[in-house]
Amino acid sequence: MRAFRKYGEENLLSFASPSAKLVFTGCMIAVIAFVLSLLKHLLKIACDYINLGDTPENIMTIIIAFLVATSIISVGVAIILFVTTPTHKRLQRLLEKRLYKVSSGNPMGLTKGTLLPEINVTADKNMPDRFVARIKTASCKPEVIEKISATISSAFTGRFKDYAVVQKHTELSYSSVNFYIEDVNRSRKIRARDISDILTGDVTKLIIQDNTVIDLTSSGSILICGKTRSGKTTAVESILMEVLSYGEDFHGSRVVIIDPKNAELSTLKGCISPVEGDAHNIMEALQDYEQLRIQRQKYLNDKGEEVGKPVHWWEANMKPCFLFIDEWVALRGFFPSKADKDDPDYNQKHFDELIRRIVTMGSSAGCFVIISVAEASVEGAGIPSMIRSAIQTKILMRPTRSEALFLWDSSQIDALPERLYKPGDAWFSSTDGINDNPMYVEFPELLFEEYAVLQGLISDYSMNS
Repeated sequence: MRAFRKYGEENLLSFASPSAKLVFTGCMIAVIAFVLSLLKHLLKIACDYINLGDTPENIMTIIIAFLVATSIISVGVAIILFVTTPTHKRLQRLLEKRLYKVSSGNPMGLTKGTLLPEINVTADKNMPDRFVARIKTASCKPEVIEKISATISSAFTGRFKDYAVVQKHTELSYSSVNFYIEDVNRSRKIRARDISDILTGDVTKLIIQDNTVIDLTSSGSILICGKTRSGKTTAVESILMEVLSYGEDFHGSRVVIIDPKNAELSTLKGCISPVEGDAHNIMEALQDYEQLRIQRQKYLNDKGEEVGKPVHWWEANMKPCFLFIDEWVALRGFFPSKADKDDPDYNQKHFDELIRRIVTMGSSAGCFVIISVAEASVEGAGIPSMIRSAIQTKILMRPTRSEALFLWDSSQIDALPERLYKPGDAWFSSTDGINDNPMYVEFPELLFEEYAVLQGLISDYSMNS
């Protein structure tokens, strides 16, 4: 392995690509051939003077021809290498030049003689248009490498100027730090002209954008945060339309929509809203949903005993169930803070306990919750920390760093640049083994009348309340 050198000790080709080195070599050989062609005239004069014949001149001609051919071949091979070099190799060269070359600022603070940290850039197997730069920590502290996301992004120039770090992840063993790189100006937003454009064909996969899904087999309930006009409602509608499109199962599957403000969602058939300030109907719906979870789980447990191994809900031909609570803060405010002895289940504590049980235990039975809040400051919004911690999929619409800190650790969002986000843009994470760290996503743009389609899907689905 190469060691770090001080300024002035590096040669011109220290961090050049193989194609650049071949071009340089070919040019040097061409220069030598040119010099020899000039010397050949002097050699001819000398040979004529001392009567040596044409042999030395012919040998010189052969040497010159060989050098010219070698020069042409070198440049030709360089062109072939340049054209055929895969993108991940080009990104690796740019990254090595930015991090290794002392004149680039020595961002890792390496000292003379220190072995250069090994860098390996590969295509991300989960996303074909994303790359992973793995920097090993053998000769540089992990905490130092973790801080160079912006430096890595600045390494990409020319045709790769739009590439940047969008995520980072430190291995549990601290043996390496992984940086996820992609073209940040390439839109992966789905522009759906029909409901079929947002269907994956798999009831367990809910699409967010091209090559990004919420995997219900490995993730759980959803917390979605966003101010007015951030695209939050449209994002939830696209998720619910996907679920409704697959129809019912024979195990009581349902989609329950709760709108405490009697706003636009309340116009949907089967939507549950308070009646003149009273939310007993909502509490009953939540209790029914919890009973459904228990029944579905019992069926799966009994099935597992029959076959001698655990049976997952999707293996039992179950469809997912969803409970969507719009405006959590407004809904929770309908319930009294203290229980009445004549109505012991109608209070905030019982409400929180119902949601906690569904969120923490519901995913194994295919029962999920979508909680919508206007502010990401979820503690202030009244979502108990136990519920917040149990929610596995987190979405922040039109994100800001200050809001994101309520949902994710600061180290997880360092690689996500703040910029002017549009409605539908979000930071998203889901503990599915692929999207564990927050990333930038663009929710589908629905180019059809979503309320009419949603209403039709609900009518066909025969919602249970």
